[in-house]
Amino acid sequence: MKEIGDRLREFANRMGGITRLAELLNISQPRLSQFVNGSRDLNTRVLAKIAKLGCDINWLLTGESPEKRIGEMEDEIKYLVEGIHTLNNQLERISEPKEEYKKRKSIVDRWKLPKEAKAKQKK
Repeated sequence: MKEIGDRLREFANRMGGITRLAELLNISQPRLSQFVNGSRDLNTRVLAKIAKLGCDINWLLTGESPEKRIGEMEDEIKYLVEGIHTLNNQLERISEPKEEYKKRKSIVDRWKLPKEAKAKQKK
């Protein structure tokens, strides 16, 4: 299992090596090597600088890749969208009887109207 130092070394290699990353972070190469070999813990100031260079801090600290998180989020979004579709279908089924009721009521109201008009005429 990779540790933080291994991932820091991997990031350093992407940036041009340990020496180059130390320059970019404005720290000494021996100090960066201490972070890489685990004899010294990264502090928040250095982590912030690493983040500004484009390193995903979550990946650096946990090993969890952004792609994995994105994939998990996409799966969750699909699940939520399916739930929304299910709810919409249920709402449509619930609203259909209301629409049918409105149609029938409209027919009944049209039938009643002439009777009510006749009753008013008799008075």
